[in-house]
Amino acid sequence: MPFPKHIIKAVFQSFGYQVRKCPKSLSSAASFLHLDPFYDQQFLLRNIAVDTIFDIGAHIGETAKQYHQLFPKAKIVSFEPFPDSYAQLSEFSATIEQIEAHNLAVDTATGEKTFYSTSFSPMNSLLPLAESSGKHYEQAVSTVVDSIHVKATSLDDFCKNRNIQKIQICKMDIQGAELLALQGAVELLTNKGVDLFYLEVSFNEIYQNQALFYQICDFLARYDYKLFGVYNLYHGKNNLSLVAGDALFLSPRIADSLE
Repeated sequence: MPFPKHIIKAVFQSFGYQVRKCPKSLSSAASFLHLDPFYDQQFLLRNIAVDTIFDIGAHIGETAKQYHQLFPKAKIVSFEPFPDSYAQLSEFSATIEQIEAHNLAVDTATGEKTFYSTSFSPMNSLLPLAESSGKHYEQAVSTVVDSIHVKATSLDDFCKNRNIQKIQICKMDIQGAELLALQGAVELLTNKGVDLFYLEVSFNEIYQNQALFYQICDFLARYDYKLFGVYNLYHGKNNLSLVAGDALFLSPRIADSLE
């Protein structure tokens, strides 16, 4: 039988809220950590000039808008391969000088790639949906409707061609293809060219041959990046298995500054 505190938590969760006990913090600002990933990024980079942000999987510019509000002086380089979404992103970016839009996918290598569009555009991906995706999302959401050819770049090639040596924030929301993009950024990772990665991660297979959370952790650990927090956990259409979330990884420079 559930304990009273579990019942209270369940009631709050049914309305979309979570109740948890937090450890005491050394400062009032730090007491708000691990609740909002964007607040955390702003706090972690508070002593650093944020000049360059990569928004990979920009869709129509929702996250770029948030980053612009948090870091108004930063250049935000947005990548979106799907033509319909890119058209809206391009229209939005034209209104803000600091946002630069590119009609590109980000992958292991530069070239032309097959891209799969779904009945719900935020789930479009370089990877086709797995048959098991229907266990975690409603069928109306998890259906491939078309495949097209798109241009793709690796992060190393893109940065080399534009002489970009330092990125403060690299956000990726590319529906299971995050490890592919990271594998195309070996030079950046080796040189610790990114201070902070904010990635969508999966705990169950949604796309065919996608990397799961532990594989992302393992890959970034090879370059001394450390996991700081996990956010926005999604437990599937029946609120059972943990399916996906977002994770924040820090370079040694940022992680060491916390100790």
